Amino acid sequence: RAAACAGLLEAGVTPATAGELAFELRALGAVAGELAAAAEEEGAVEEDEGDASANSLAAVWVDVALMPLVQTAQGVASRAIRSARVAEAAAAALLSIARRPGPRGQVQLARLLQALLALAAARDEAGGSEETRRDAVRGVAALAERLQEATEAEAPASASLAGAANAPGLGHALSTLVGVAAAEAGAGLRGSRVLLAEALRAMRLLLRCVGGADDLAFFLPGVASGVSKVLMRAAGGGASGGGHTAAVAG
Repeated sequence: RAAACAGLLEAGVTPATAGELAFELRALGAVAGELAAAAEEEGAVEEDEGDASANSLAAVWVDVALMPLVQTAQGVASRAIRSARVAEAAAAALLSIARRPGPRGQVQLARLLQALLALAAARDEAGGSEETRRDAVRGVAALAERLQEATEAEAPASASLAGAANAPGLGHALSTLVGVAAAEAGAGLRGSRVLLAEALRAMRLLLRCVGGADDLAFFLPGVASGVSKVLMRAAGGGASGGGHTAAVAG
């Protein structure tokens, strides 16, 4: 599946090949999700045997599956790929992987987060439909939930978003989510209440992964300012499915 996607991407995405690529991306996401589940089981066995390594064979194959998905997300973000079908398929595949709690190293976490954020920020003119952005934002939230679960379980090989080294990446993630929420809040009746609420929920979950109070203090001013802007825009009109203010309050 990864090879098929890579071949289609290398040849260039056209209206004639977009449907085939979208199909392969969704299939790849399903396979990668199964691999992530297998990696979780492998990790549990290794931990019971005293070897809590995240470098299982299944986890390596998840990395292989991520390559064309990351490439697709980058193509959508740069507008080299302008197909809503392809963008939606990539976001759905990444969401499938993000929802799996298998062992995830720091590099895999960074690749997943980078790809999800690229699709979350994609606008309609670049193929980024509401479905694309919604699944991407849900993927970010799922990643944060899995990281929080691993931290609470004291998983020894878990990746992390805490610490000074991860501050730039986490700051970019929070900024992107604020941008998504602000765009929906400012779109009036054309905005999506669901996507607005999902973006704010993902922000809340990411902040829980920050770590100590000192790390949290680094992000709070920017987050507070961003949320204030969202609230101001929300007061100006309602999104599809209900008022923005109600979505923000929720």
